[in-house]
Amino acid sequence: MENNARCPKCNGEFYVDFNGAASECPHCGATTETIKVRKYYSAFHDKAGVRRDVHGQDYFKFDEYLRIGAHYLESDEFEKAKDSYSAAVKMNPGDYRAYMGIVAAETKNYTDLKNQTHKAFLQRALAVANEEQKKHIADIYRIYNAKAEMTDEEYSEYLSEKQKDFKSRIKKAIIGLARVNDTTQKRAKVCFVFTWVMAAVGVIMLVLGIIFSMLPFMLLGLLLGGGSYATTIAWTKQRYNDRMYNFLVELFNALKDFGYGYAQTEKMLELMSALLLSIKNGDPHTTTDGIVQELVEYVEGTKSKQAIAFLKRQKLTTKLMAE
Repeated sequence: MENNARCPKCNGEFYVDFNGAASECPHCGATTETIKVRKYYSAFHDKAGVRRDVHGQDYFKFDEYLRIGAHYLESDEFEKAKDSYSAAVKMNPGDYRAYMGIVAAETKNYTDLKNQTHKAFLQRALAVANEEQKKHIADIYRIYNAKAEMTDEEYSEYLSEKQKDFKSRIKKAIIGLARVNDTTQKRAKVCFVFTWVMAAVGVIMLVLGIIFSMLPFMLLGLLLGGGSYATTIAWTKQRYNDRMYNFLVELFNALKDFGYGYAQTEKMLELMSALLLSIKNGDPHTTTDGIVQELVEYVEGTKSKQAIAFLKRQKLTTKLMAE
């Protein structure tokens, strides 16, 4: 007996008697009018005239619409994201990614749990997707759907637990970096002493080489001078990372005093996580400074007196706040 119905709630497929007025889904127990589950099954499996491939210049335009849409999603500009993904759909209605982009825009990146309009686009995505792509869609949508089924109390508890887990992971990463930082600090102190000794010896060798016209002494003096410069750069970078790390620890400890809600705390933790990773990777100053700048701008935007007062006490961020 072949399936002829599809549940609009869980997307499970099953067989129904045509004469029944309503049918119960054997997968999730939802009861729906028989004619609706049959139409839903037909719409899902009838893909004739929907799929088409795009080639050449059209492919690049389609890909560009997807890229722009993703950029707008990251910037929380959901209407612009929807417009871009809608343009992608018009260019290629047979690619599930464009529909899922609209789903993300409609649900505000899967945070608006009350939204219902996205479901039509979700079904279109499923209708044009192959089996592997359907699994990908299910992976994307499963968590959102589970959250949408929660009561307000359950969802609030879920957010609280998620935030605790996020903070716990960042705390562990900070502690882990502390061990690395202690080791590098000890090396930096030795390097600092060695740098001055090397520079002094280099100067003496260079002067002696010039006075006595001894080329080997001159070359050796220049070589030692160049080496001391390189070690000075390394020591300076370590001091910079130390300041960044200490700022990160103080900020993490002070976060509980800022009176932030879930969304604001989550954003702060994301920025701290990015800063932590930048320090760990030894990224250029410009990259790390950029993250700190973004963090300062975000804090100023929250209008939290405690948070702004904290930044004003930090030498690292005082200059950034004045700019």
